[in-house]
Parts: sequence; structure tokens; C-alpha cells
Amino acid sequence: ACINELLKEEVTKFMDENVCPRFNNKCYTRVAINKNNPDICEKSGDYDRCIIDLLVEQNNLGMCERFTYDYDYCITETAIKQNNPELCNKLNVSDERDGCLEEIAIKQDNLELCNKITTTGWRDYCFRDIAINQNNPELCNKITTTDKHKRDYCFEKIAIKQGNPELCNKITSTIDRDSCLREAESLREAESKCGII
Repeated sequence: ACINELLKEEVTKFMDENVCPRFNNKCYTRVAINKNNPDICEKSGDYDRCIIDLLVEQNNLGMCERFTYDYDYCITETAIKQNNPELCNKLNVSDERDGCLEEIAIKQDNLELCNKITTTGWRDYCFRDIAINQNNPELCNKITTTDKHKRDYCFEKIAIKQGNPELCNKITSTIDRDSCLREAESLREAESKCGII
């Protein structure tokens, strides 16, 4: 995270691709976007992704058709940038489409979009992340997968956020439940000492 912040600072400061060899391919992408110059992408180790990121920044969806291999990436990134779930329907692979919808649903905090996701795994991640964002443990019950970890994680994060050890009892994994109880109780005690509760 720190390196990314330094990268942004340095690139913004110098707006020059000459600083990029010290960093990574994303540096060339940022400079290409900042200068609106696709020629800079030629220096990147991933030319197509750099060009696509530039096109997405320009909201140039029509150009996605030119990228056979990275078409899904181009459509997904454009849909997310434009916050437009309808664009996700242009994706042919259901897993890609559902991943696109999930990202937008979380960004919009939109449960209705979660319900449109056909893949159980993506739908469960959507419910989980919105439940955590909204601090709403009832939404954890919408997680239908047989993988109990997603539901447990949902309850654990909310219980700790709320300082609510009782919520930890909904966690099926003994190890995770015990960890949750310790953290939630610790938070509750700290908050009561501070007069927050």
C-alpha cells in the first residue's frame, strides 16, 4: 500500500514515464492515462492492459471489441468505472458476468444486484460484503453455500465491529468462534471503559 502511494505521488509529481523503470507496469499505465498518450503503453510489459485501462478511463467502450483475449477485462473495468451493471451482461461467461455484477453491487451497496447473480459463490460474496458494509448480521443468513467459512466470516466481522460477543455464537467453526468471542469481548470492554456503550 505504501509503495502504491509513493508511486502515485511520484508519477503525479513528475508525470514522466522515466520514473517508471523503478516501479512496475502500472506506472506506465498511470502516466499514459495522465498524459492521455497511448504511445507510453508501448514501454509497459502489458501493452494490452495498459491500452485497455486508458480506454476505460476515456469511457471508450467501443474499443473493447478489438481485444479478443482481454475483452472481458475491458468490459468489466468499464462497467465498474461507469457503475453500470447492464454492461456486465455483455460478458459471455457467467462467472465473469457474476464477478462484474458483484463488484458493482458492493460499490452501490445494492442487494437487488446480488440477487441477479447466478453463481452461488459470487452471490454469497456479494451478500457477505454488503452485510459487513451495512453492519447487518441478518444479511449473513442469505449466504447459501455449503462452505460455512463465508457465513462464519460475515458473522465474525460484524460481531467484532459491533463489539457483540453474542453474535459470535452463530459461527460454526470452534476456532473462529473463540477468536471472535475474545475480540468482540475485548472491544466491548474497551468501549465501556471509554463510555461509548
